Amino acid sequence: MYLLDLFYEYAAQSGTGALEIQRDARRIAKWTFLPPGPSGLELLRLVALGCSGRPQARKILADSLTEILVAPPGPLRLEVGVALHCPRDGALGLKRGIVRGCGLDISLAGELRYRGASQFTRLSRSTPIFNAQGRRAGSHFFLGYGATPQAESRTVFDFSDPWHLNARSASLFDPMAGLSNPVMVLEWMRHKGIRLSRYPKRKTLESLAGKLAVHLALDARPWLTLECCLASAWDGIASWRRRMLLPVLDMVRHVLDANPHAGHPLEEPALILLDRPDTFCPKEYLPSWIDLLDALFPRVQFLVTLPESLRKKLSSTVLSAGLVWPKPPEPPRAESPKASSTSPSGPWVPSTKDVVALVHIDGRLPNFALMKISGFFKSQGRQVELFRRTLPDKTCSEVWASSIFHLGNSHSHVGRLRTLFGDRLRLGGSGVDVGQRLPPKMEAAKPDYDLYPELGDRAIGFLTRGCTNNCAFCIVPRKEGTVRQVADLDGLLGGRDKLILLDDNILAHHSGPDFLEEMARRNIAVNFNQTLDLRLVDEPIARLLRRVRAMNATFSRPCLHFSLNNAENLEPIRRKYDLLGFNSRDNVEFICMYGFNTTLEEDVARFRFLRSLPGAYVFTQRYRPFLGAPAPADLDYFGPNPDPLLDELVRIIFPQNMKSMEIYYRWISRQYAERYGRLHANLVDTIFRYNDRDRKGRYLATLAGTRPIPQ
Repeated sequence: MYLLDLFYEYAAQSGTGALEIQRDARRIAKWTFLPPGPSGLELLRLVALGCSGRPQARKILADSLTEILVAPPGPLRLEVGVALHCPRDGALGLKRGIVRGCGLDISLAGELRYRGASQFTRLSRSTPIFNAQGRRAGSHFFLGYGATPQAESRTVFDFSDPWHLNARSASLFDPMAGLSNPVMVLEWMRHKGIRLSRYPKRKTLESLAGKLAVHLALDARPWLTLECCLASAWDGIASWRRRMLLPVLDMVRHVLDANPHAGHPLEEPALILLDRPDTFCPKEYLPSWIDLLDALFPRVQFLVTLPESLRKKLSSTVLSAGLVWPKPPEPPRAESPKASSTSPSGPWVPSTKDVVALVHIDGRLPNFALMKISGFFKSQGRQVELFRRTLPDKTCSEVWASSIFHLGNSHSHVGRLRTLFGDRLRLGGSGVDVGQRLPPKMEAAKPDYDLYPELGDRAIGFLTRGCTNNCAFCIVPRKEGTVRQVADLDGLLGGRDKLILLDDNILAHHSGPDFLEEMARRNIAVNFNQTLDLRLVDEPIARLLRRVRAMNATFSRPCLHFSLNNAENLEPIRRKYDLLGFNSRDNVEFICMYGFNTTLEEDVARFRFLRSLPGAYVFTQRYRPFLGAPAPADLDYFGPNPDPLLDELVRIIFPQNMKSMEIYYRWISRQYAERYGRLHANLVDTIFRYNDRDRKGRYLATLAGTRPIPQ
């Protein structure tokens, strides 16, 4: 994020005016210098306030209202224009561009109100709103530093403070606010970068040491060695040098925090506000210190309050430095013409009133029913178009939509379709009507593979439908009935040699072994997408499964899929599993449902059991009731003593697919917070060990989202 404009009215020190960053069509000024004193500091604070997210801005006002509203002549009004970087600052609409605006009013009592674009007085009213909620560490990233930096005694790197984003500019508002402890920052970077060989931290530490040598004549090479005592090395630096380095190390720490996945974090864009660096940096070293920042952060925009006499001593490189405008969002990829053709080889034609619109409402896999509907209409010479996550044009002659899941987002999409198309809408799928079927002529049509070009050389469909089990949680018995054959392998493959098989329970059909034998004999790669019933595996079937090329859905690696939805009969299941002869290098995924009729103790028993099976890993799936399905069982999920079970749960680590376990952990954590009014520390630490670390503080403060964040 780069600052473009700040317009203000009734500012206590600056009155009414504007701060407009120098720029042209190609570049934005990298360094902008403001006059020192109360008015310059006030402008930096107003920029920080305008660029903060709403919760952060309210927190600033709650803590620093008197510093911002010092006997103002009227309510403070701000308008801030920024240029955002896509995708780090969010998914920006292509037509709306990268420039955003924010308008806010602060009453004399400190109440904060945001204005819409139609109420802008200085920014263009066509400027899209800049809504920096400020919840992510890397988006809308800026830092702010006051004139008297001092180190805090201890720095915590786990984001446990819900207001960690405010800490990035706290010293602008509070002279006593501490910056990151420099020794702890260096130890953190060295541990991650040198001891653990994490490339971003190592590269950052190397770059820092190299540029300190060039610009400040400081030999920091020992910092890169594990033998160096960093506390002693820091104490050995002259106190005036330590004051210069303190904000630099704080900047480096926060840039690393904001860019955990960047290979070169120091080269990422940002905005940094500096008040009077000449107060902590000796005047003879100030030009070199500024050169250090310029070289260390090549894509960072700086706003600095500095006396005119000192500006004249800065290098011409700094005074003329510019930043390239953020790149606009990439245009969306054009959909394949095949997805809208009148025939597999026909030309693409723009939407007209004679178009049949097919709407894929939910689900990741290609929708087999829509493929059949498309095949039916194209056989009649009709034009068909597929819509995913979008709505068809109102002029389409017919609209056929399929909703698989009975979920809120799907319901909303269905509601919009009904409003738009009324009687022209044909709606089906398990999410709206469990008993509905395609008309016989459509069911008999050949599926249109051009509808989903991403299938490539993969076939998809059913050999059998139905299941002999009557699991209460499952839609299949009600929707499909008992198991029966609906296709043969040749008809399903259509000349392809890869198959995404959607069968509910192929092993329950009497011809199941014959299907497996044919798959193995013809060397067909098969993804058993809806899992196999391990309870039906015997020695002959185990021998067949070992011969079949079972793959994951993308066909990038071998994988077999089973399910384990309760903790019953685990040892007989182990014996069935042993028949297949798996080892630790195999990929065997077990779908484990939770939230229906199992307790925490039973869930842990399942995961403990699966971890003991060579090659097995878990994919957790929350119970989502279908239409008419039973509600989750009313049971005491946690039992009398859940904490030891939760401690054991987070120690069960599978070699892959732990993202689904993280979703399960979050579900448990929220249930635990609602039940006991507190969080389980080990569970929370596990949730944020690798992902979304910057959200941990907010999670702690809101008790897993069960209460508002305290101000």
